[in-house]
Amino acid sequence: CCSNLCCSSICLCCSNLCCSSSCLCCSNLCCSSNCLCCSNLCCSSICLCCSNLCCSSSCLCCSNLCCSSICLCCSNLCCSSICLCCSNLCCSSICLCCSNLCCSSICLCCSSLCCSSICLCCS
Repeated sequence: CCSNLCCSSICLCCSNLCCSSSCLCCSNLCCSSNCLCCSNLCCSSICLCCSNLCCSSSCLCCSNLCCSSICLCCSNLCCSSICLCCSNLCCSSICLCCSNLCCSSICLCCSSLCCSSICLCCS
């Protein structure tokens, strides 16, 4: 007995479904192959599995997101341009990148901090 179904074998019970094999059970779905199971989804290929998402290409996987291009992957974010990636943030301009911060102006970058004025920067 499998939820409200009768399976031919106890090992074929998958949440509330009967799969043709226990290895095809993927959370509450039956995949056509065990290698296609991606968290709680069935992807068309294992290489398209990205954390708990299916990307259209393996190269688009960025931590737990699918970016439109691998070059737009910035730590665990998708930036609109490769040049806007600043450590683990997306800045509105590459010149505003200051170590791992985004400053409002390039002149306000002081080592790894953003100062309110360039004149306040003291090595």
